[in-house]
Amino acid sequence: MSDTKNTGDDGQTGAVREIVQNNSAQEQAGSAQTAGQTGAAQKLSPAQKMDRILRSKRTESMKKEIEKLREEASKNRIAAKEAIEARTLLEQQAAEIKSELETLKKAHRAELLMRKLDAAGCIKSTLVVKDIPENCDDIDTFIENYRSENSFLFNKNKISSNDFFKPQKSQLLSASQQMDRVIRKALGRG
Repeated sequence: MSDTKNTGDDGQTGAVREIVQNNSAQEQAGSAQTAGQTGAAQKLSPAQKMDRILRSKRTESMKKEIEKLREEASKNRIAAKEAIEARTLLEQQAAEIKSELETLKKAHRAELLMRKLDAAGCIKSTLVVKDIPENCDDIDTFIENYRSENSFLFNKNKISSNDFFKPQKSQLLSASQQMDRVIRKALGRG
């Protein structure tokens, strides 16, 4: 190892030359050693595998191991790219869902406000909804104030769901009673 020439950046070139220059007896000893350890080589980390390759004496086994490591690295790069693509796709879908949720929230708020305006007797509730601010806490008082300021947009009476249709007295009478009432009015008696 004393005659190793270091021409590379990290010293691996000299180590590879040293391995190639070893005698055949050391190659046989190295091949016997690596043949006994092939089962354990699969459980090693890539750094440990590379270290074992550099310490081995056979160039063929070294080339095979380097190819395996390159394939493993390429698989890892491909898997990382796929993971990044999947993550960006999920982030885009999440952004689309968030924007759709925001539009649905705005539409729901507008519907609630239109119902309250209709209950207050507003004639053009779709136009008045746009005037209500987003951060309005008490909508009922805002509607009352808006009604007092812009009375032309509201009916005279509030429309509530508790009012029932009340027929006139003439509709409660039978047909003969209605005819008697018409005759009395014509004669001026009634």
